[in-house]
Amino acid sequence: MIQRHYEQNIDNKINYDRRWRYDKKSKTHPAAGRLVVFGDSFFEDKPDEVCWPSLLSERLNFDIVNYGVAGTSINYSVQQFFHYYRTEYNPQDYIIFGITFQARAPFTLNDGLASWQNYLLSYLTEPGESVDRRAGPDEYYSREDNFWNVWFDQVFKFDDVDNQVELIYSFINNLTNKNLFLSAFDTLHTDQNLLKDKFSLNMISRLENYANKDETNHISIENKYKIAEQCQAYFEKLDYSVFDIRYFEKDNE
Repeated sequence: MIQRHYEQNIDNKINYDRRWRYDKKSKTHPAAGRLVVFGDSFFEDKPDEVCWPSLLSERLNFDIVNYGVAGTSINYSVQQFFHYYRTEYNPQDYIIFGITFQARAPFTLNDGLASWQNYLLSYLTEPGESVDRRAGPDEYYSREDNFWNVWFDQVFKFDDVDNQVELIYSFINNLTNKNLFLSAFDTLHTDQNLLKDKFSLNMISRLENYANKDETNHISIENKYKIAEQCQAYFEKLDYSVFDIRYFEKDNE
């Protein structure tokens, strides 16, 4: 059975304090490479649940350090990456950097949760919509309503987020590590999305008619095994053509 424990990066508290570890051999092989993952809910791990990053780590026989947190922004993952780079970087690590939707808030204020970065756009564009899961985020954003409206209207630019993706892509590709950039959604149209509009994790969820949208990683267990298999093939060949949406199971209903 997979054993994981939850860790806080206590020396880096500002909204970037969550990661899951699955350590099976690092105590005896401290120099060995690990699978290190960044991203949102499509990339996160949860204890006692089947998650494709941990399935991949088992296929690779690697420990895993998963910085993915549901609802977070590209900026969150960038900040987590540089925390990792400064504190526990290993040139033998395999790095997966997940690209999420660009319109998420890149930061939170005061007592805001990083996982609420996902809700800014719906708060601004769907005011008053009654959704239980939005109660906390809506109350949080409403306390600084003027700030967030001004920030979104006058400061936020999609180009800035795309530029950030280009910068982190260039930085990671200048390291010696094997790396994989995967899009969670179909919204990234820059040169760094080598799969273009042919593949994203949300495409798998859509193929299932979103039947598993409330499950961890938003895809079926069968397809979690399949994405782990395709990622393993990628790391063996370093060829993005291994990703093929036709390989995945559709919703049977």
